Amino acid sequence: MLHYLALLARLDGVDGPPLSEHIYRVASPSLLDVDDSIIRLDPTDSFAHALGTYRTPISLLRWMDARQDGSPVESQAVASELGALLTFVTDRKVNVAATEITLRMQGSEFTEFMPAAINDTGLVGPIQVDVRKGVELTSRYLRSLSPDDAVAIGAAIDLHYAAVLLHDSDVNTASTLVVAGIETLVTRFGQAEPVWADYADGPRFDARFTELGLSDVQAEQLRLEILQGQHLRLQQRFVSYVLEGLKDKFWETKVEHFTPGLKMDPKGNSRFLGYTLADTKPIGNWVPQDRSLLKRRLAATYAARSRYVHAGSRSHNLSTALGPATGQNAHSDQGKVPLAFAGLRRVLRELIFVEMNKRAKDMPLPEVRLVRNPPPEAQRQSM
Repeated sequence: MLHYLALLARLDGVDGPPLSEHIYRVASPSLLDVDDSIIRLDPTDSFAHALGTYRTPISLLRWMDARQDGSPVESQAVASELGALLTFVTDRKVNVAATEITLRMQGSEFTEFMPAAINDTGLVGPIQVDVRKGVELTSRYLRSLSPDDAVAIGAAIDLHYAAVLLHDSDVNTASTLVVAGIETLVTRFGQAEPVWADYADGPRFDARFTELGLSDVQAEQLRLEILQGQHLRLQQRFVSYVLEGLKDKFWETKVEHFTPGLKMDPKGNSRFLGYTLADTKPIGNWVPQDRSLLKRRLAATYAARSRYVHAGSRSHNLSTALGPATGQNAHSDQGKVPLAFAGLRRVLRELIFVEMNKRAKDMPLPEVRLVRNPPPEAQRQSM
């Protein structure tokens, strides 16, 4: 709630314009109607149609900010926190579309809302693979695995799916799920103990050992003691596993960037045109190929996961999502920036393929086929 509380602090003492207005759509079990308060909720005649649910009424959430030049990151964070607050207060699922962009044509009274899809735009592009071939091959591989291997790889695929569903509404939770997916693979397939060479802070400690004049035996004993810390062991196993699992061929991957199109109409009859390919970038913009830097970035990624799980600290936002698209974050010399979601997710997907290809065999599928237009004789046999 830190961004919302900061908003309230900015509004202290404000008794009039100029103020900036922020508008977001809200889906909830019933219409929300709040007036004459620190926020406003206006009922509308529109409905959201999400898969797996009944159509949900849409209300409009509005608030004012004393900051005229506020960043989209701040506005998105406040919207997300207000969704959390409304869900807590109502004890109902209140979904604020925090990642939508609000648009309005000059001279028009109508507001349009366009999905931003900024954390991993490749997920919204047109499907370009042979779906049948992919489903059948992966199914044959999965059913050939040993029970324990199937549990680990299946769990990683499930966590990848959960992260994809969440990535645009809560990128911190989504990134944590991706780390959890990698951890399931580490638990099953990773080395039993962490290695000092993979410890991101190892060189700093080694230099300190030298300054203190420790003997080789003393330094090695301290290294073993440091690596025995439970959290550090988990972090180092995570780092070591990813460094070992990613081969040079991974960095031949290209990340596609898609942008949404909207045909606007001053009368409110705007039409979403879908997503089109804007450009492609090397995966190295998100995941540095330099192993020393990647080691530090992976350690920062695991640390971000731990801060979020144990303290609610959020390390991922609009800036961390957009930076790699221009190459800003991947090669950070500091090495303290966690991998952005788009890169981290592709790491998990690659490691799933690696483990599956190591262990799977091509096991035939059952001879059951679903046919859209079966021949007449097949219809008679099924009766």
